[in-house]
Amino acid sequence: SPSQPFHTLELRSEWDKMFHSGKSWLKSFSSIQFLARAVGVKYVDDAQVGGSSSHRQLAPGLSHQPAKASCRQIFHAFWKLYSPYFCDKKSRWKAWPLLVIVMVFMFCEVQTGIDISNAIKDVNNALVGKDKTEFYKELRTAVFIGLRLVPILVLHLGAAFYISLDWRKFLTQKVLDMYVNDVQCYYRLKMEYGNVDNPDQRIAQDIGNFCRMSLRLMSSIIQDIMKIAANSIALIQISSTLFYALVGCSVGYTVFSLLVFAAPLMRVQRRILAVEGDLRYVLVRLRENAESIAFFRGHGYERQCSEKVLDHVIWSNYKRCAIEVAYKTFTGLVTLCFILLPMMIVAPMYLRGLVSFGVIQQTQMLFHSLMSGMMDIGKELDSFARLGAESVRVQELWDALAKIQRCQDRHGKMNDDSSTTVCESDAESSAGSFSDSDIENSSLDSSFVAHVGAVTLEELEVTTPVRLQLCSVTLYPPLSHEPLMCDLSLTVKQGDSLLLEGASGTGKSSLLRAIAGLWSRGSGTIRRTRLDRCFFLPQAPYLCLGSLRDNVLYPRDQTEVDVTSDQIIEVLGSLGISHLLDRHGLDMDLDFSNVLSGGERQRLGFARLLLRDDIELALLDEATSALDDENELIAYQLLKKKVHCYVSVGHRASLVANHSTRLQLTRPSKSDGDASGVHRPEAKFHFGT
Repeated sequence: SPSQPFHTLELRSEWDKMFHSGKSWLKSFSSIQFLARAVGVKYVDDAQVGGSSSHRQLAPGLSHQPAKASCRQIFHAFWKLYSPYFCDKKSRWKAWPLLVIVMVFMFCEVQTGIDISNAIKDVNNALVGKDKTEFYKELRTAVFIGLRLVPILVLHLGAAFYISLDWRKFLTQKVLDMYVNDVQCYYRLKMEYGNVDNPDQRIAQDIGNFCRMSLRLMSSIIQDIMKIAANSIALIQISSTLFYALVGCSVGYTVFSLLVFAAPLMRVQRRILAVEGDLRYVLVRLRENAESIAFFRGHGYERQCSEKVLDHVIWSNYKRCAIEVAYKTFTGLVTLCFILLPMMIVAPMYLRGLVSFGVIQQTQMLFHSLMSGMMDIGKELDSFARLGAESVRVQELWDALAKIQRCQDRHGKMNDDSSTTVCESDAESSAGSFSDSDIENSSLDSSFVAHVGAVTLEELEVTTPVRLQLCSVTLYPPLSHEPLMCDLSLTVKQGDSLLLEGASGTGKSSLLRAIAGLWSRGSGTIRRTRLDRCFFLPQAPYLCLGSLRDNVLYPRDQTEVDVTSDQIIEVLGSLGISHLLDRHGLDMDLDFSNVLSGGERQRLGFARLLLRDDIELALLDEATSALDDENELIAYQLLKKKVHCYVSVGHRASLVANHSTRLQLTRPSKSDGDASGVHRPEAKFHFGT
């Protein structure tokens, strides 16, 4: 204000400069750029780690910089993962008794520790008094008490391990029920929530780590409370001053540790979990596509990609190391100050003759036991950070899967009501949901997403001759503003065969995905034969881990079908792949994805179809692209005899003779689009062969 002296304003200005200079230095230290230069690691800033939203859409398999999570969100994640196991009717009858057993044995362990401290006090007193008989008597008592601790620890740790494993099994099964089901969340999660990185790591690793670590920390906290309650009375009786000094220092240490170190350490830990998963993802892709990479001699490029992700891994770990160095330095100084505190307070009491010598040893044991209990939360900061990071990652996956499930359930209800509108993403979110987290499914304009809706999918009656019907279908690919097709209508009946033609990008394969229910963004109605009477044959059929019989019958199990070995041999022979029987037999387990050629895989896919007796509609996506003309003709002739209605996607001229109708999708020039400039694919029908 004008009334303030000039020198006061000048001093405040200098103080502000010093403050901002110090803040910049601390920020530079926290980012440890100097450490990266010193050790020769490439510096990776947050923008490079996270990337823009458009980059994340282009690389959905890789993670991005995690958003900040508040304490409320973290506690909500804890509750969401704790409550199912301890509150569910099927698991709580086992969880709570085991937890009570763990707590009982923890109490026995704490009480045994107190008894040992009393026994050692008596041993020391007998030693100072040079009473040989009393010394050996008290020593035998101390050894007996120590041996009593062995079965207590075995039962305590055994029950704790059992709860941890049972809890992990329960949570993993819950997530798998949402992830691998008839809603096909494992596919939709990848297409609609690409930013939920590494779901396999979250299911296979993060859930297990969360259960194991949370139970260990929960047991540690309960045990600390018992230690504090049991040892406090004994320490107060010796010296109330020492007890209150310990309480004040421990509370101050814990609060300071949580406020200063917990949040950045937890965020860095989330980042480490993500980039470690990225490194495995890159290496798994290298292994799965080894042949193609070898043909292209792409080892140099793949090495660069691997090293780039490795830089992110090492850099994130250096950031954690910087925080841990500061934290452990602080912890070491505090612990050093605490070492001499009992001696400084109790030694004068001994010199004045107020306590015996054994009390000094007992005081040190009680003090260190209480100190470890009171400071345990601060000392376990790294474990708490890792636990919080893993709980948030698991909840992000849980929320995304639940969101897909709710959307699909609502869509199903609308189909039952014959409605042509569909579910959009839930506007409401739970109290602890992450508004800026990995579960954001895209960066599209929210008003546009709300306008798009989804295609209604209905099943036709068994008695109708119609096998497939599209009514004014407009289809959008995931994470895109542009439609692939608009207002497409067609009907395919029993005895018809339809060939979808057109240039790449006009939506031929996407239309099959929509018919299968995999893609639904758009509008209109698709009516098709019941899903269990449809068969989808992709360009590269999936090969399961198992025998040739398992792969031919996939996805059905041998016990579910009545297909004989002779039938399998006959079908394989008719398709010209009977040599597979000579090489591998029917029942030898093998990874066939690394053995079969493209043409053999496609004919194996046809064998699956030909061994089904209940198929009314077959959908083939470039299913013969790897076959020569002769084998392609044989495959379609066998198909015509088995299935009387099918739809194929293909470019080869030889396919025309095997279909009664052709539908050609074309993408007109921009001048032929609508007023908004959107390209509208056109459909042209050609009848007859």
